[in-house]
Amino acid sequence: MTVVRHINHEVQDWDRLRNRLVDDRRERGLDQDRVAERAGFSSRTTLGRIERGESVPGIDSVIALARVYGLSVELATPLQRRVLSMSHEDLIGLLRRGGLA
Repeated sequence: MTVVRHINHEVQDWDRLRNRLVDDRRERGLDQDRVAERAGFSSRTTLGRIERGESVPGIDSVIALARVYGLSVELATPLQRRVLSMSHEDLIGLLRRGGLA
């Protein structure tokens, strides 16, 4: 897989994941403050940045959010593993090409 195809695939996976998190939060009638508190975040700003695609959460945050929403951790961790295995330059390229940085 070329780097460009790899990056496009990662952006699509990331968009699907964060859209799922936003949809699940709204379906449950939860606001960002409540979810951030349940996930153990220091503020809702962290959750807002994740939901808007401005921040890629660490694996601990993904697991915490999955537990809050009652989602399978397997939904989130494949993307996290791929992102964690990317070089710094490829990750920056991913964020820029996805309009996230």
